[in-house]
Amino acid sequence: MGENCDTVYQSFILHMNPDNFNHNGGNYFTHNSTFNDWHNGCGYKTDTTTLNEVIISKLDIENRTLSARFDFQLISADCLDTLKITEGRFDVAY
Repeated sequence: MGENCDTVYQSFILHMNPDNFNHNGGNYFTHNSTFNDWHNGCGYKTDTTTLNEVIISKLDIENRTLSARFDFQLISADCLDTLKITEGRFDVAY
């Protein structure tokens, strides 16, 4: 079972490089993408040696909603730890 992000102690920021498309037309995460867990003092960055992706599966401009799924791997030099997130998804109104 997955864990929910604790908004008090954790934050996740994705940075995409729009000028660096792969052969499928997708963007790459930059190494500045981070996950911080202040509860255990660990800071993570995207592992640039693995495939990390966010795939927008639905964009409804009329109803202003977006759905996406994601997979990525994060590494922490601080805590000598690796987090692998698979089959993630979100739905958001904008």
